[in-house]
Amino acid sequence: MKHRKFPFRTAAQLLILLLIIGGASLRNLGEPTPPWIPELQGFCPFGAVQTLAGSLQQPELLLQPHRSHLWVLSGVLLITLLFGTVFCGYLCPLGSVQEWLGALGKKLFPKRFNRAVPPVLDTFSFIPRTAVFLVILFSVYGGITVSLDLLNPSFALAHIWTAAVPAAAGFLLLTVSLLSLIVYRPWCRWLCPYGLLLGLLSRASLVKIRRNTAGCTGCRRCDRSCPMHIPVSQKQSISGIRCIQCSRCADSCPVPGALGSSVPLGSAAASLLVVVLFFTPLTAAWAFGGYAPSPAQSSAEGEVSSVNLSPMMSLQDLASQLHMEYHDLTSLLGLPAAYPEETLLFDIELDSGFEEVTFGFIREQVEQLLK
Repeated sequence: MKHRKFPFRTAAQLLILLLIIGGASLRNLGEPTPPWIPELQGFCPFGAVQTLAGSLQQPELLLQPHRSHLWVLSGVLLITLLFGTVFCGYLCPLGSVQEWLGALGKKLFPKRFNRAVPPVLDTFSFIPRTAVFLVILFSVYGGITVSLDLLNPSFALAHIWTAAVPAAAGFLLLTVSLLSLIVYRPWCRWLCPYGLLLGLLSRASLVKIRRNTAGCTGCRRCDRSCPMHIPVSQKQSISGIRCIQCSRCADSCPVPGALGSSVPLGSAAASLLVVVLFFTPLTAAWAFGGYAPSPAQSSAEGEVSSVNLSPMMSLQDLASQLHMEYHDLTSLLGLPAAYPEETLLFDIELDSGFEEVTFGFIREQVEQLLK
Protein backbone atom coordinates (compact mmCIF):
# COMPACT_ATOMS: atom_id res chain seq x y z
CA MET A 1 0.00 0.00 0.00
CA LYS A 2 1.38 3.40 -1.01
CA HIS A 3 1.51 5.91 1.81
CA ARG A 4 0.67 9.51 1.06
CA LYS A 5 3.28 12.06 2.06
CA PHE A 6 2.30 14.62 4.65
CA PRO A 7 1.40 17.87 2.84
CA PHE A 8 3.90 20.20 4.51
CA ARG A 9 3.38 23.02 2.01
CA THR A 10 -0.39 22.83 2.57
CA ALA A 11 0.18 23.00 6.31
CA ALA A 12 2.23 26.19 5.86
CA GLN A 13 -0.48 27.68 3.64
CA LEU A 14 -3.22 26.86 6.16
CA LEU A 15 -1.22 28.32 9.05
CA ILE A 16 -0.78 31.67 7.31
CA LEU A 17 -4.41 31.79 6.14
CA LEU A 18 -5.66 31.28 9.70
CA LEU A 19 -3.26 33.91 11.06
CA ILE A 20 -4.32 36.51 8.50
CA ILE A 21 -8.07 35.98 8.83
CA GLY A 22 -7.79 35.64 12.59
CA GLY A 23 -5.72 38.82 12.86
CA ALA A 24 -8.10 40.80 10.66
CA SER A 25 -11.04 39.59 12.73
CA LEU A 26 -9.41 40.54 16.04
CA ARG A 27 -8.49 44.00 14.76
CA ASN A 28 -12.00 44.63 13.44
CA LEU A 29 -13.46 43.66 16.79
CA GLY A 30 -10.98 45.85 18.66
CA GLU A 31 -9.50 42.86 20.48
CA PRO A 32 -5.81 42.59 21.50
CA THR A 33 -3.76 41.11 18.67
CA PRO A 34 -0.56 39.14 19.42
CA PRO A 35 2.51 40.82 17.89
CA TRP A 36 3.42 37.72 15.90
CA ILE A 37 0.22 37.99 13.85
CA PRO A 38 1.25 40.05 10.80
CA GLU A 39 -0.99 42.71 9.29
CA LEU A 40 -2.61 42.28 5.92
CA GLN A 41 -0.59 44.89 4.01
CA GLY A 42 2.43 42.62 3.50
CA PHE A 43 0.26 39.80 2.15
CA CYS A 44 -2.37 41.65 0.20
CA PRO A 45 -1.58 41.96 -3.54
CA PHE A 46 -2.89 45.52 -3.50
CA GLY A 47 -1.86 46.57 0.00
CA ALA A 48 1.77 45.47 -0.34
CA VAL A 49 2.28 47.30 -3.64
CA GLN A 50 0.37 50.30 -2.30
CA THR A 51 2.53 50.41 0.85
CA LEU A 52 5.78 50.06 -1.10
CA ALA A 53 4.79 52.79 -3.54
CA GLY A 54 3.56 55.11 -0.80
CA SER A 55 6.74 54.66 1.21
CA LEU A 56 8.75 56.24 -1.60
CA GLN A 57 6.90 59.48 -0.89
CA GLN A 58 6.47 58.95 2.84
CA PRO A 59 9.15 56.63 4.31
CA GLU A 60 7.45 56.97 7.68
CA LEU A 61 4.73 54.64 6.37
CA LEU A 62 7.21 51.81 6.77
CA LEU A 63 8.93 53.15 9.88
CA GLN A 64 5.91 53.31 12.17
CA PRO A 65 7.00 51.29 15.21
CA HIS A 66 3.46 50.08 15.96
CA ARG A 67 2.85 48.64 12.48
CA SER A 68 4.30 45.43 11.06
CA HIS A 69 4.47 46.68 7.44
CA LEU A 70 8.25 47.01 7.26
CA TRP A 71 8.95 43.67 8.89
CA VAL A 72 6.37 41.72 6.93
CA LEU A 73 7.67 43.15 3.67
CA SER A 74 11.24 42.45 4.81
CA GLY A 75 10.29 38.83 5.39
CA VAL A 76 8.77 38.58 1.91
CA LEU A 77 11.86 40.22 0.40
CA LEU A 78 14.18 37.86 2.30
CA ILE A 79 12.52 34.63 1.19
CA THR A 80 12.13 35.91 -2.38
CA LEU A 81 15.83 36.76 -2.72
CA LEU A 82 16.73 33.38 -1.28
CA PHE A 83 14.21 31.02 -2.87
CA GLY A 84 12.27 32.92 -5.53
CA THR A 85 8.49 33.29 -5.50
CA VAL A 86 7.91 30.95 -2.55
CA PHE A 87 5.66 33.60 -1.01
CA CYS A 88 3.17 32.93 -3.80
CA GLY A 89 3.37 29.17 -3.43
CA TYR A 90 3.59 28.86 0.36
CA LEU A 91 2.26 31.95 2.11
CA CYS A 92 -0.23 33.93 0.03
CA PRO A 93 -3.74 33.33 1.48
CA LEU A 94 -5.57 34.21 -1.74
CA GLY A 95 -3.27 31.95 -3.75
CA SER A 96 -3.81 29.09 -1.31
CA VAL A 97 -7.60 29.34 -1.49
CA GLN A 98 -7.47 29.33 -5.29
CA GLU A 99 -5.20 26.27 -5.21
CA TRP A 100 -7.52 24.33 -2.90
CA LEU A 101 -10.52 25.20 -5.03
CA GLY A 102 -8.52 24.03 -8.02
CA ALA A 103 -7.95 20.67 -6.34
CA LEU A 104 -11.73 20.39 -5.97
CA GLY A 105 -12.25 21.47 -9.57
CA LYS A 106 -9.80 18.85 -10.79
CA LYS A 107 -11.97 16.18 -9.18
CA LEU A 108 -15.20 17.67 -10.52
CA PHE A 109 -13.87 18.32 -14.04
CA PRO A 110 -10.92 15.94 -14.49
CA LYS A 111 -10.85 16.23 -18.28
CA ARG A 112 -11.33 19.97 -18.52
CA PHE A 113 -9.56 21.45 -15.51
CA ASN A 114 -6.80 23.85 -16.54
CA ARG A 115 -6.75 22.58 -20.15
CA ALA A 116 -8.98 25.02 -21.98
CA VAL A 117 -6.71 28.03 -21.45
CA PRO A 118 -5.21 29.40 -24.68
CA PRO A 119 -1.41 29.59 -24.26
CA VAL A 120 -1.46 33.19 -25.45
CA LEU A 121 -3.21 34.21 -22.21
CA ASP A 122 -0.26 32.95 -20.19
CA THR A 123 2.33 34.27 -22.62
CA PHE A 124 1.00 37.81 -22.36
CA SER A 125 -0.17 37.61 -18.74
CA PHE A 126 2.23 40.41 -17.84
CA ILE A 127 -0.01 42.93 -19.66
CA PRO A 128 -3.11 42.83 -17.39
CA ARG A 129 -0.89 42.43 -14.32
CA THR A 130 1.10 45.50 -15.31
CA ALA A 131 -2.15 47.40 -15.87
CA VAL A 132 -3.32 46.56 -12.33
CA PHE A 133 0.10 47.55 -11.00
CA LEU A 134 -0.14 50.92 -12.75
CA VAL A 135 -3.65 51.53 -11.40
CA ILE A 136 -2.27 51.12 -7.89
CA LEU A 137 0.64 53.47 -8.58
CA PHE A 138 -1.62 56.14 -10.06
CA SER A 139 -4.00 55.86 -7.12
CA VAL A 140 -1.12 56.27 -4.65
CA TYR A 141 0.45 59.22 -6.44
CA GLY A 142 -2.81 61.02 -7.14
CA GLY A 143 -3.22 60.34 -10.85
CA ILE A 144 -6.61 58.72 -10.34
CA THR A 145 -9.10 58.56 -7.49
CA VAL A 146 -10.27 55.05 -6.74
CA SER A 147 -10.92 53.05 -3.59
CA LEU A 148 -8.63 50.06 -4.06
CA ASP A 149 -10.58 48.05 -1.48
CA LEU A 150 -13.42 47.93 -4.02
CA LEU A 151 -11.13 45.99 -6.39
CA ASN A 152 -9.29 43.85 -3.87
CA PRO A 153 -10.30 40.18 -3.52
CA SER A 154 -7.63 39.65 -0.86
CA PHE A 155 -9.24 42.31 1.36
CA ALA A 156 -12.59 40.60 0.82
CA LEU A 157 -11.12 37.24 1.79
CA ALA A 158 -9.57 38.56 5.02
CA HIS A 159 -12.80 40.30 6.07
CA ILE A 160 -15.22 37.86 4.50
CA TRP A 161 -17.43 37.46 7.59
CA THR A 162 -17.84 41.18 8.26
CA ALA A 163 -19.87 43.97 6.76
CA ALA A 164 -16.59 45.66 5.83
CA VAL A 165 -16.40 43.86 2.48
CA PRO A 166 -17.53 46.07 -0.42
CA ALA A 167 -19.93 44.40 -2.82
CA ALA A 168 -17.54 44.86 -5.75
CA ALA A 169 -14.65 43.18 -3.93
CA GLY A 170 -16.91 40.38 -2.77
CA PHE A 171 -18.12 39.83 -6.32
CA LEU A 172 -14.54 39.75 -7.60
CA LEU A 173 -13.57 37.22 -4.93
CA LEU A 174 -16.55 35.07 -5.91
CA THR A 175 -15.60 35.30 -9.59
CA VAL A 176 -11.99 34.33 -8.88
CA SER A 177 -13.19 31.45 -6.70
CA LEU A 178 -15.51 30.08 -9.39
CA LEU A 179 -12.83 30.42 -12.06
CA SER A 180 -10.46 28.51 -9.78
CA LEU A 181 -12.66 25.45 -10.23
CA ILE A 182 -11.68 25.26 -13.90
CA VAL A 183 -8.41 27.21 -14.08
CA TYR A 184 -5.42 26.89 -11.75
CA ARG A 185 -4.93 30.13 -9.76
CA PRO A 186 -6.51 32.57 -12.24
CA TRP A 187 -5.81 35.67 -10.14
CA CYS A 188 -2.15 34.70 -9.71
CA ARG A 189 -1.68 33.97 -13.41
CA TRP A 190 -3.31 36.99 -15.00
CA LEU A 191 -3.97 39.82 -12.54
CA CYS A 192 -1.84 39.77 -9.38
CA PRO A 193 0.43 42.87 -9.20
CA TYR A 194 2.36 41.56 -6.19
CA GLY A 195 3.23 38.35 -8.01
CA LEU A 196 4.47 40.46 -10.92
CA LEU A 197 6.81 42.38 -8.62
CA LEU A 198 8.05 39.31 -6.75
CA GLY A 199 8.44 37.36 -9.99
CA LEU A 200 10.76 40.01 -11.39
CA LEU A 201 12.70 40.07 -8.13
CA SER A 202 12.97 36.28 -8.11
CA ARG A 203 15.26 36.38 -11.13
CA ALA A 204 17.99 37.42 -8.67
CA SER A 205 17.20 34.66 -6.15
CA LEU A 206 20.05 32.47 -4.92
CA VAL A 207 18.17 29.18 -5.06
CA LYS A 208 16.42 28.17 -8.28
CA ILE A 209 14.98 25.08 -9.90
CA ARG A 210 17.46 24.29 -12.66
CA ARG A 211 17.39 21.93 -15.62
CA ASN A 212 20.49 19.88 -16.42
CA THR A 213 20.51 19.79 -20.21
CA ALA A 214 22.93 16.86 -20.22
CA GLY A 215 20.57 14.69 -18.21
CA CYS A 216 17.29 15.89 -19.72
CA THR A 217 15.69 13.37 -22.09
CA GLY A 218 13.11 15.77 -23.51
CA CYS A 219 10.14 13.75 -22.26
CA ARG A 220 8.34 17.01 -21.33
CA ARG A 221 6.71 15.57 -18.23
CA CYS A 222 7.76 18.75 -16.47
CA ASP A 223 5.79 20.83 -18.98
CA ARG A 224 2.67 18.74 -18.48
CA SER A 225 2.94 18.82 -14.70
CA CYS A 226 3.36 22.59 -14.41
CA PRO A 227 -0.03 24.03 -13.40
CA MET A 228 1.02 27.50 -14.57
CA HIS A 229 1.79 26.21 -18.10
CA ILE A 230 5.46 27.21 -18.02
CA PRO A 231 7.51 25.49 -20.77
CA VAL A 232 10.00 24.08 -18.27
CA SER A 233 11.73 21.83 -20.82
CA GLN A 234 12.84 24.91 -22.75
CA LYS A 235 14.46 26.72 -19.81
CA GLN A 236 17.75 26.51 -17.98
CA SER A 237 16.31 27.82 -14.71
CA ILE A 238 12.68 28.12 -13.72
CA SER A 239 11.68 31.46 -12.22
CA GLY A 240 9.79 34.60 -13.18
CA ILE A 241 6.34 36.07 -12.87
CA ARG A 242 4.40 32.86 -13.59
CA CYS A 243 6.32 30.46 -11.36
CA ILE A 244 5.06 29.91 -7.79
CA GLN A 245 7.85 27.48 -6.79
CA CYS A 246 5.48 24.57 -6.22
CA SER A 247 8.22 22.13 -7.42
CA ARG A 248 5.75 19.92 -9.29
CA CYS A 249 7.96 20.01 -12.36
CA ALA A 250 10.96 18.69 -10.42
CA ASP A 251 8.83 16.05 -8.68
CA SER A 252 7.58 14.76 -12.04
CA CYS A 253 11.01 14.40 -13.64
CA PRO A 254 11.87 10.69 -14.16
CA VAL A 255 15.63 11.28 -14.46
CA PRO A 256 17.47 11.82 -11.16
CA GLY A 257 19.44 15.06 -11.24
CA ALA A 258 17.96 16.32 -14.51
CA LEU A 259 15.64 18.85 -12.87
CA GLY A 260 15.67 20.12 -9.33
CA SER A 261 16.58 22.80 -6.85
CA SER A 262 20.14 24.09 -6.80
CA VAL A 263 19.95 23.51 -3.02
CA PRO A 264 17.95 20.29 -2.59
CA LEU A 265 15.51 20.41 0.31
CA GLY A 266 12.74 18.04 1.27
CA SER A 267 9.16 19.27 1.47
CA ALA A 268 9.27 19.45 5.27
CA ALA A 269 12.56 21.36 5.40
CA ALA A 270 11.53 23.76 2.62
CA SER A 271 8.16 24.56 4.22
CA LEU A 272 9.66 25.04 7.68
CA LEU A 273 12.51 27.19 6.36
CA VAL A 274 10.19 29.45 4.36
CA VAL A 275 7.89 30.05 7.34
CA VAL A 276 10.72 30.58 9.83
CA LEU A 277 12.66 32.96 7.59
CA PHE A 278 9.53 34.91 6.75
CA PHE A 279 8.82 35.54 10.44
CA THR A 280 12.47 36.25 11.33
CA PRO A 281 12.44 40.04 10.65
CA LEU A 282 9.14 40.51 12.51
CA THR A 283 10.29 38.43 15.47
CA ALA A 284 13.70 40.12 15.65
CA ALA A 285 12.14 43.60 15.45
CA TRP A 286 9.72 42.74 18.27
CA ALA A 287 12.44 41.16 20.42
CA PHE A 288 14.83 44.11 20.08
CA GLY A 289 12.25 46.88 20.40
CA GLY A 290 11.94 47.92 16.76
CA TYR A 291 8.33 46.80 16.62
CA ALA A 292 5.88 47.50 19.42
CA PRO A 293 2.29 47.02 18.27
CA SER A 294 -0.24 49.36 19.84
CA PRO A 295 -2.68 47.68 22.19
CA ALA A 296 -6.05 47.31 20.53
CA GLN A 297 -8.67 49.86 21.46
CA SER A 298 -12.25 49.02 22.10
CA SER A 299 -14.87 50.51 19.86
CA ALA A 300 -16.08 52.83 22.57
CA GLU A 301 -13.06 54.20 24.37
CA GLY A 302 -9.39 55.01 24.06
CA GLU A 303 -7.35 56.94 21.53
CA VAL A 304 -7.48 56.40 17.81
CA SER A 305 -5.08 57.07 14.95
CA SER A 306 -5.49 57.07 11.22
CA VAL A 307 -3.72 53.73 10.94
CA ASN A 308 -5.71 51.70 13.46
CA LEU A 309 -9.21 52.67 12.41
CA SER A 310 -11.56 49.75 12.04
CA PRO A 311 -14.18 49.79 9.27
CA MET A 312 -16.51 48.20 11.82
CA MET A 313 -16.52 51.31 14.01
CA SER A 314 -19.63 53.45 14.04
CA LEU A 315 -19.55 57.20 13.51
CA GLN A 316 -20.38 57.69 17.18
CA ASP A 317 -17.50 55.39 18.18
CA LEU A 318 -15.15 57.46 16.05
CA ALA A 319 -16.39 60.76 17.48
CA SER A 320 -15.92 59.37 20.99
CA GLN A 321 -12.35 58.21 20.34
CA LEU A 322 -11.46 61.51 18.68
CA HIS A 323 -13.03 63.39 21.61
CA MET A 324 -15.17 65.38 19.17
CA GLU A 325 -18.72 66.52 19.21
CA TYR A 326 -20.75 64.44 16.79
CA HIS A 327 -21.77 67.44 14.67
CA ASP A 328 -18.07 68.40 14.34
CA LEU A 329 -17.26 64.95 12.99
CA THR A 330 -20.09 65.01 10.45
CA SER A 331 -18.91 68.44 9.34
CA LEU A 332 -15.36 67.13 8.93
CA LEU A 333 -16.60 64.28 6.75
CA GLY A 334 -19.10 66.36 4.79
CA LEU A 335 -22.12 64.56 6.23
CA PRO A 336 -25.44 66.07 7.38
CA ALA A 337 -25.59 66.83 11.10
CA ALA A 338 -28.54 64.44 11.43
CA TYR A 339 -26.74 61.54 9.73
CA PRO A 340 -27.39 58.31 11.73
CA GLU A 341 -24.62 58.03 14.31
CA GLU A 342 -24.81 54.24 14.49
CA THR A 343 -23.73 53.89 10.83
CA LEU A 344 -20.57 51.82 10.39
CA LEU A 345 -17.71 53.65 8.68
CA PHE A 346 -17.62 51.23 5.78
CA ASP A 347 -21.35 51.51 5.16
CA ILE A 348 -21.40 55.26 4.53
CA GLU A 349 -20.27 55.05 0.90
CA LEU A 350 -23.17 52.72 0.16
CA ASP A 351 -25.64 55.56 0.78
CA SER A 352 -26.72 57.50 -2.29
CA GLY A 353 -25.02 60.87 -2.40
CA PHE A 354 -22.16 59.88 -0.11
CA GLU A 355 -20.21 57.55 -2.42
CA GLU A 356 -17.05 59.62 -1.93
CA VAL A 357 -17.06 59.15 1.87
CA THR A 358 -15.10 55.91 1.62
CA PHE A 359 -13.21 54.29 4.46
CA GLY A 360 -10.00 55.54 2.82
CA PHE A 361 -11.37 59.10 2.73
CA ILE A 362 -12.29 58.91 6.42
CA ARG A 363 -8.81 57.68 7.28
CA GLU A 364 -7.27 60.59 5.35
CA GLN A 365 -9.45 63.12 7.15
CA VAL A 366 -8.58 61.67 10.55
CA GLU A 367 -4.88 61.75 9.64
CA GLN A 368 -5.11 65.43 8.69
CA LEU A 369 -7.04 66.20 11.87
CA LEU A 370 -4.47 64.52 14.11
CA LYS A 371 -1.62 66.35 12.42
